[in-house]
Amino acid sequence: EDALPSITVPEGADLPAYGEELLHRFANPATGHTTAQVSTDGSQKIPFRWGAATKYALEHGRVPDGVAYGLAAWSEFVRRAVRDGIDLGDPASEAALTSIVQDAGVDSPVTVAKALLTLPGLLPDGVATNPALVDAVVKYVEELAAATETVI
Repeated sequence: EDALPSITVPEGADLPAYGEELLHRFANPATGHTTAQVSTDGSQKIPFRWGAATKYALEHGRVPDGVAYGLAAWSEFVRRAVRDGIDLGDPASEAALTSIVQDAGVDSPVTVAKALLTLPGLLPDGVATNPALVDAVVKYVEELAAATETVI
């Protein structure tokens, strides 16, 4: 829902049907992809997977709710991994991410989320400071942080 409006659809492609196929595939536990594999390299995946869609949505007066939730979940993953001394699996930015979390305070989920949003190159210029997006990310971070913590 967040990405579709920002995509130029190739002729003959049925993106809603493709999206449904993806959801079906992702729901299959036999795919072999663990949540750890999906969550690693976030600082490298987010710019390409969510950057343009987020910018497009905000430019059109809409907060991309799914992206906001994804950013919040990634932030909590990074915060908890740094706090608990778990490998982030993000070699390109591990030192930067660890530094951001430690500077913000590993026990401050909202402060960490706001700081991680400003990681250079994570989101297109101006997107990370959009008040509506930041508010949505903060809302989800608060919900996730309040949820029962489990081992990453």
